Amino acid sequence: MPDYIYFLHPFRHGFFEQAANAFMMNNPSVKKNIMMAELHPLRVSLTANC
Repeated sequence: MPDYIYFLHPFRHGFFEQAANAFMMNNPSVKKNIMMAELHPLRVSLTANC
């Protein structure tokens, strides 16, 4: 198993946000206005076990 895991920012800025928003808005309960949905930005940072 590697000591380091890297998550790189995608080159296509906004691509993952659009995909996440589409996934969220296609939820049946959100479509029927049973629930409200909000998309929050997320940045993942990891460090190695030293």
